[in-house]
Amino acid sequence: MQPWLQQHLPITAIEKHFASFEFYYGREKISMKDSGAAGLIEFLIRKLAHVVEYAILGGLLFQLLRKGLRFSVSISFFLALLFCVLYASSDEIHQLFTAGRNPKMADVYLDTAGACLGMSLVSLFSWIRSRKRGKAIE
Repeated sequence: MQPWLQQHLPITAIEKHFASFEFYYGREKISMKDSGAAGLIEFLIRKLAHVVEYAILGGLLFQLLRKGLRFSVSISFFLALLFCVLYASSDEIHQLFTAGRNPKMADVYLDTAGACLGMSLVSLFSWIRSRKRGKAIE
C-alpha cells in the first residue's frame, strides 16, 4: 500500500506539516519520524479497517440477537460483545503461529471498541426510527 500512497499523496507536504506527530499504540511508539508519511497513513488505514470491520460484525450480531432471536437489548448487547471479544482474541492468538505477525492486546481493545461502536449505532438508529414511528423501543 505504501508505494501507492507515495505516488498519490503529497508525502513531502504531509511529512513537513506533521513532522512531530507521534503516539503510542499499545507499547509501541508510532511516529512520522520513524514510519514516514506513507507508513503512518498505512498504519492508520489498517487500524481504521479493524474498527469498521468489528463495527459491522458487532452491529450485525446485535441485530441478529435482538431482532432475529428476540433477546432483550441488554442480553443482545452482552452476547454480541462477548462474541466479538472472543473472536478478536482468537485472531490475535492465531497471529502467534503466523510468520511475520505479532499479536497485540491493543488490537483486541480496538476491535472491541469497533464492536461497541457498531452496536451503539444500530441501537441509535433503531431508537431514531422508533421515535419517527411514534413507538417506544421494544
